[in-house]
Amino acid sequence: RETAVATRADRKRRLPICAMPPGDDALAHVANMAGRGAAVAWIRNSVDDAIEAAESLRARGIEPVLLHARFAMGDRLRIEERVRNTLGKSETGESRGGFVVVGTQILQESLDYDVDVMVTDLAPIDLVIQRAGRLWRHTDRKGRPVKVPELVVVMPDWKDVKDQDWYRQVSRRGGAVYTHHGVVWRTAKTLSEAGAIETPGGVRHLIESVYRRGDEDNDDVPAPLQRASNSAVGDHMAQMAIANGYLLDVRS
Repeated sequence: RETAVATRADRKRRLPICAMPPGDDALAHVANMAGRGAAVAWIRNSVDDAIEAAESLRARGIEPVLLHARFAMGDRLRIEERVRNTLGKSETGESRGGFVVVGTQILQESLDYDVDVMVTDLAPIDLVIQRAGRLWRHTDRKGRPVKVPELVVVMPDWKDVKDQDWYRQVSRRGGAVYTHHGVVWRTAKTLSEAGAIETPGGVRHLIESVYRRGDEDNDDVPAPLQRASNSAVGDHMAQMAIANGYLLDVRS
């Protein structure tokens, strides 16, 4: 019993959040950390943004692994295997030191890998938490080049919303992927105020701080973002109505 309690306590951790303004700072940071021998993941919110990020790294002399959903399935599986072999638990591939993987939401899902530094575009809170889960995923790994796992979230200042393009500062393409700009604004506000992700106990509070109002309530959202937020809510409700129309009552 004592051993089980100790094991659960060891899994608790506080992961500080480094907020980074949109621009070229993320590119410079990824290049710098890779140069220090860190394994780095850089997650962008759209495929074209990921492709451009990889090209920018190549221009700096860094050859990243690029992974997104547009690859043919055979190529995607081959790339995923390379990532697992290099950053997975077995480490049967190339050296992980300075290894950089750039991609989209694929990198937050079922792929088992472990990095020292995670740089991510601002996304809804649950997705940011999911992406952070790839940091120091394999806790028994030795000889890391950084003392603590590093989570960098590229996001504009939640207090400074001048116009409807606030979220599009991160990426105009990404602004069309996550259309409820109120949710991402609340995410930026919540992460900034919390300063860290505490697992497992603090996760529910973070998620409820973003979603507790319900999709239909956007009164707290800055006025310039309300139109996009309300539009996203309307689209969601329309999709629910269509889905309900196709439901089959198995009791009849």
